[in-house]
Amino acid sequence: MQILSTLCTALTLASLANASLFADLQPQRVLAPAPTETAIPPPIWQLCGNPSEHTLQANASGVTIVPESPVVGENLTVTIQGYLSHTVDSGSIDVDLRLMKFIKLKKNFDLCDELDSDLFVEGKCPLQEGPVTLQAVAHIPDDVPKVTVDGDIILTDQDDNVITCVRIALKLKGKDE
Repeated sequence: MQILSTLCTALTLASLANASLFADLQPQRVLAPAPTETAIPPPIWQLCGNPSEHTLQANASGVTIVPESPVVGENLTVTIQGYLSHTVDSGSIDVDLRLMKFIKLKKNFDLCDELDSDLFVEGKCPLQEGPVTLQAVAHIPDDVPKVTVDGDIILTDQDDNVITCVRIALKLKGKDE
């Protein structure tokens, strides 16, 4: 379950950083590239719920994700900078994911336990109102299956306000892919 927590945390941080940037955009899929164009892959995440009501809004250049897609056997580092509209003393991370569209995983994590864990090198509870920087570094073990993962991750605060809601759709990749 540690890898689920790691992956959810990293992807959630990635979404937090771009909340205000993509609030009005609707994702579009490229069905087939034009003969002289290269197809752009769909994003691995998008915001869900009502992003304008999320309590964390991001700076224009407030995200760094290395690598851009999760790779089994490597570290994933996510750094975000943004603005939190009020102090967060506690909260939860609700995860509702599907692996290969068949295996359903539902899990609830304590927000502050995750922020205070070894995954986060910057950002601890309570998160103060105002500018905030969070950085998580996690290793995705070699034995994690390389499968598709999709679903929702919702972060809420102590008053059940949505900090952010993220819908993910990705395929875990191997080093040689």
